[in-house]
Amino acid sequence: MALVLLASATGSPGVTTSSLLLALTWPRDVVLVDADRIPSQAIESGYLRDRSSSSPGLIALAQERRSRVSLTRAVWEQSVRLTDGDQPSRRFLPGFTHPGASDLFAPAWEDFAATLADLESAGVDVVVDAGRIGSGLPTGLVRHADLVMIATRTSLRALAATRLSLPSVMEPVGETAAQAEFGLLIIGPGQPYGESEVAHQFGVPVLGSLPHDAAAAGFLSDGDGTARKFDRSALLRAGIAVSQRLAQRVGRRSRVLGDGEPRPAGTGWGLPADPADLGGGVAR
Repeated sequence: MALVLLASATGSPGVTTSSLLLALTWPRDVVLVDADRIPSQAIESGYLRDRSSSSPGLIALAQERRSRVSLTRAVWEQSVRLTDGDQPSRRFLPGFTHPGASDLFAPAWEDFAATLADLESAGVDVVVDAGRIGSGLPTGLVRHADLVMIATRTSLRALAATRLSLPSVMEPVGETAAQAEFGLLIIGPGQPYGESEVAHQFGVPVLGSLPHDAAAAGFLSDGDGTARKFDRSALLRAGIAVSQRLAQRVGRRSRVLGDGEPRPAGTGWGLPADPADLGGGVAR
């Protein structure tokens, strides 16, 4: 099982695009969760803009929690397909739909995060786009994460903002050191600073890096361009490499911590293949 949490210090380092890229290249069944507390519906209006979705997302899970309904089942019902293929399964759980909704969700973070962590029993990994760090990330998400990564570009302005935000994330990660691993996701290494320079200055490991590839990133963020061009992009190749590395890293940690072998790709959710069979019905 892997619960990978991504966040950023500023509003435009590419954390949503990077989270989507990891979900699309993850080697096992995966659900991408939009947990940005500042709603933007970026994936629905970008990468998924040609697909209709009526899912209310996270706010529906808060309602299900109050009704004592299984949150694992609710995650399945409210998620939509990222891709048409089923091997591995790639799904997306939409986030908040209006400003202030995250305040209403505050009591549910712990139960929700525990549910995401428990998706191991269905053979599903989770990538969480937590958006901007702000005054800190929801402690429930951090407590249950296997990897917590801060996405940052390498300009002086971006690194300065990242340095200011690191303590508010590293402190709760340190309190769960037996579970969570902390590191950076570098976007655009060498522009101007390299991975080793950033790691040395922050005293934090770089867990992966992605190239600055505006055309390919535009396909993910806005639906621009064609899938054929994206399939040949340096960004996709890097995404595959980073996803493989992170999945292997989490797998090794799971074995060390006694959680057993991670399940292979394509084992499914252990739920009906058609969401309509659950009585909820969701968009593709």
